[in-house]
Amino acid sequence: MTRPFDFETLTVGEQLPSLCYEVTQAKLAAFQEATSDPAAAMVTIAAKEYAYTLWAAYDEVLSVNAKHEAWYRQPPVPGDVITATATVADKYVRRGRRYVVIATQSTNQAGVEICHNRVTLLIGGIDG
Repeated sequence: MTRPFDFETLTVGEQLPSLCYEVTQAKLAAFQEATSDPAAAMVTIAAKEYAYTLWAAYDEVLSVNAKHEAWYRQPPVPGDVITATATVADKYVRRGRRYVVIATQSTNQAGVEICHNRVTLLIGGIDG
């Protein structure tokens, strides 16, 4: 169940709901077609996991990506079941703008890290 987003009460260290999905041959084929590379590995599968975990916790979060860092360890393969965990890593106000940092880690069914991300989101508009 989601709840209203409130920057003021958001807690650094909060665990967001985890996300679990299977990498299928169809998803890999769609990725390879989109990249025009029939040998491409799906290294970018976890690029938006932070958003899905945030949306699973909160009703509506109006945000713009301000920064995104990603570290890929190993590409997933069809049949892998990926689990993504997410944490509110930081929040701060700079020049009247509110920012939230979400850190995610994605592992396969064997517990092997696929990638981890650190995304900084600009939340809403400018504080008055």
